[in-house]
Amino acid sequence: MCYHKSKSIMNKTMRMGSLNVRGIKQKTEESKLADDMRRYDIQIMAVQETHLLGTGVKEIATSDCKNKYELFYTGSEKDCHHGVGIVSDQCLKPQYKRIS
Repeated sequence: MCYHKSKSIMNKTMRMGSLNVRGIKQKTEESKLADDMRRYDIQIMAVQETHLLGTGVKEIATSDCKNKYELFYTGSEKDCHHGVGIVSDQCLKPQYKRIS
């Protein structure tokens, strides 16, 4: 897992990362990702190889359900060997807008 530290406009630190997840189809894999984000205090994570079909938004939570994140993802419509996404801490109140 890679993570980068950067400063926001409001003088607060925001941590961002990138991770090849090698598939997050099951709830246990989703909660492991959320647990890692909480452990490393990461607010935004780019994920590759999600293996999710289509495009959408999912809520994922840590294994103890104390922290929640939004997963914005897109993948192939036919096979599940690819896919990318962005995971955002819900405290950032992300808004999802489809752009075509």
